[in-house]
Amino acid sequence: MMRPIARFWIAPLVVLVILAAVVGVYLLVNRPKAAPPSSPSLVPVTVDQIQSLTFQQSGKSLTLYQEPSQNGGTQWTIGSPQGVAADQQLTSGFAASLVTLTPTRTLTASPTAAQLQEYGLQPPQASVTVKASGRGKPVVLDVGNASPTGSYYAQIQGQSQVYLLNGLLPSEIRADPTAWLPQPTSSTSSSGTSATSASSTSGSSG
Repeated sequence: MMRPIARFWIAPLVVLVILAAVVGVYLLVNRPKAAPPSSPSLVPVTVDQIQSLTFQQSGKSLTLYQEPSQNGGTQWTIGSPQGVAADQQLTSGFAASLVTLTPTRTLTASPTAAQLQEYGLQPPQASVTVKASGRGKPVVLDVGNASPTGSYYAQIQGQSQVYLLNGLLPSEIRADPTAWLPQPTSSTSSSGTSATSASSTSGSSG
């Protein structure tokens, strides 16, 4: 004959077992899923490793160098002539986007010569050559025509794959290289205009 005390504990134990099973199933179903592996960057370097960026488009070429600055950081300068500062904000933003560049998708792994011409990659419409410390060879990213969806065809020199790229970066590579030159500020422009006006006035009065 079962003792009353033993019978008293049966119901709570059953409830605990059921509750533990429910919690276990909930945790199993709702456990955090592992994040999918991120796609590797087409330009596998860090910003700090970049030594120079060379833009080529329509026969024009411009090289930007990342050099130590007087304040202990780095600055971007134009290679020719040496010592001229580039547009720091524009160049730094471009470099940061470049080292994290991943394709929208791989269009084809083995393009034909006719396809490369259609994509504007033979010859390329524009390119950027990235020289970085710790790498034996520069990374050259070629950018071709725009696709019907607004993406751009692109290819890494030395690799056969053709990619589709979204965003501003492909259009920046295709832009006139002189866009990386420092733009005159409004104060500089106004002072220059004032100086010109003053000179003209002085010349007239004389």
